[in-house]
Parts: sequence; structure tokens; C-alpha cells
Amino acid sequence: MDDFTRHINEMNDCLQSFNKNNRILSDNWKDDQADRFTQSVLTKMTEASQGLIQGMENDKNGIGAMIKQMEDMEKELKHLEAGWPTP
Repeated sequence: MDDFTRHINEMNDCLQSFNKNNRILSDNWKDDQADRFTQSVLTKMTEASQGLIQGMENDKNGIGAMIKQMEDMEKELKHLEAGWPTP
């Protein structure tokens, strides 16, 4: 899970850098074409990337919950097994 978290963090960092660089470029160009490009392309790319990252975070949390549930089940089975009579 640590690798999963690390990759999600790296994706967030890349997205933040991407957005920062695009703001700098847009501020330097300050023309209608830059505004249209930002609205039509960059905004949609950012939203799609954020959606992907959020989906991965949700998946990671779901996997973590399943692992916890399986660990709890394993403990319960060991507890039950300890009380079974030996054949």
C-alpha cells in the first residue's frame, strides 16, 4: 500500500506542477488564444487527472478496508479454532 500511496502523491505533485507551469505561461501570454486553450484543453485535462487521482485514492481506501476486514476475519478464525476440540 505504501507504493500505491507514493504513486498517488507523485501524481498529485505532477498535476500541481503542470497547473503551476500553465498558469505562468498563461500569465505571460495574456491573450485570447491562451485563455481559450486554458478553458478548452487545460481545464479538461486537469479535471480528468483529478478524477483519476481521486478514483485511485478511493480504490486504495477500499483495498485497505478489505485488508482490514480480512485480518479481522483471520483473527476471529484463529480464536474460534483455538476453542475447537483436538481430534
